[in-house]
Amino acid sequence: MTEFPIIDSAALFAGPPQAHDQADTGIAHAAFNVGFMVVVGQPPELVVHDQLRHILRALFSTPQTCQ
Repeated sequence: MTEFPIIDSAALFAGPPQAHDQADTGIAHAAFNVGFMVVVGQPPELVVHDQLRHILRALFSTPQTCQ
């Protein structure tokens, strides 16, 4: 069974450039090699508004043949 990578996104919101690079690398690896990830560490003030939620749902419901 494949384990899903856990990506700590906190560095993307505040942190040194090296930490940004590490988070970016983790996201890229998960996206291209695993196809899924669990993202943690988002700041509590980060809110996903309805318009963005609609866009994300459309993105993730795109058939694989169209991706």
